[in-house]
Amino acid sequence: PRARCGTALGAGRAPPPDLANCVGVGEFNAALRARARSRDVAGTARAWAALVEHCAPNDRSYGILIDGHARVGDADAALAALAAVPGGGNVVHHASCMQALSRAGRDAEAAALHERMVAGEGARPNQRSYHGYLRALGALSRAGDDDDAPRKAAAALDELRRSVGVDARAYQTAVYVCREAKDWARLLAIFEAHARDGDVAAPDGLARTAALQACRPLGDDAAAKRVWDAWQADLAAGRTRDAPDAL
Repeated sequence: PRARCGTALGAGRAPPPDLANCVGVGEFNAALRARARSRDVAGTARAWAALVEHCAPNDRSYGILIDGHARVGDADAALAALAAVPGGGNVVHHASCMQALSRAGRDAEAAALHERMVAGEGARPNQRSYHGYLRALGALSRAGDDDDAPRKAAAALDELRRSVGVDARAYQTAVYVCREAKDWARLLAIFEAHARDGDVAAPDGLARTAALQACRPLGDDAAAKRVWDAWQADLAAGRTRDAPDAL
């Protein structure tokens, strides 16, 4: 009976009524995940309907549902699912909603959702939500929709340092935010903080190129030499594989 139920769920169908009690939320979650990951909107809806008909969704159920909406860029459905999570949802739910908003081109809302988390409204942010926040700031900066994006990116790095820690990806995305806004001084400061941070991977070639680019409008020949010499040293030591002549 359990195998028959699993076969039905795997095909996106509800289990036979006389066998519905043979499976629990784990099996329903697995079926929901399969439909969500395949971006099958109708199948995801059927799998969710079968789940709520036969058992109570858990946090993982809601996370899979929100992720499914995020994968197809349905921000409104993702937000509706987040609103339905008992207790307001965890950081995974919020980060998936941010992804859905960004994929729908609603980066200002994605950034605002994270800022509410930082302010203590909703789940506690983590590294993944900060990455989503910095990407949203980058899109806003590129579009010219938030002149304060570079300052917010630098503040996000400070918040990360005080909490879960900054990684190379966060540094480099913050550099991108500043490059799009042509905030050269802040870009160079963030890059040099990354270069000094021995606990994370070294800057990639794009970040180093952006730092060199920043030195020209700043008229800072000494900084340009520092960036260039460090790049050559890291290349020789094997800390980077991005050669300057390849970029």
